Amino acid sequence: MSARDKQHAWTGACALLPEKGLPTAIIVDADTIDDDLTDEQQGTYEYLLGTSAHRSMWVLVLAKPEVEAVFFSDRALLERATGKKVSELDVARAALCPRAALQKLLPKPRSGHGAKQLVKKLSESDLEYVLSSEAFRPLVEFLQRHLSPDKPSPGPPHRGGSRTISP
Repeated sequence: MSARDKQHAWTGACALLPEKGLPTAIIVDADTIDDDLTDEQQGTYEYLLGTSAHRSMWVLVLAKPEVEAVFFSDRALLERATGKKVSELDVARAALCPRAALQKLLPKPRSGHGAKQLVKKLSESDLEYVLSSEAFRPLVEFLQRHLSPDKPSPGPPHRGGSRTISP
């Protein structure tokens, strides 16, 4: 499920968790690089989710400042995927606003979001690198726990599938 903003992501997640009993991953942008503000957001969102379902049934990934920052962690990967040279200025812009910096590197998509086109261009090893980043490690571990055939999911009865909610 995709949400148009954080409020809709939280409303959707808090409604779906108890209603469906499905493992749920929530990925949202922190929209800040300030550690104190990020920690405050993390605590608030975890509290809200915790009122809806047991901690084992959800994971929160708070991307700092935005999820697109992960693409700037490896300049060579980004250059391969975009086919463009990534400058120091691009990297500096990305520190504060990675989504806008990435948009400048991507061709204008005919339809859809440019970042989705970028992901499609990643090789399997590039995608593994991105998913092994610190930002996505909690998500990958959560999915491994819930998709592992030899481990039953804790919490309410599992009715198949899982949900990822991101604005």
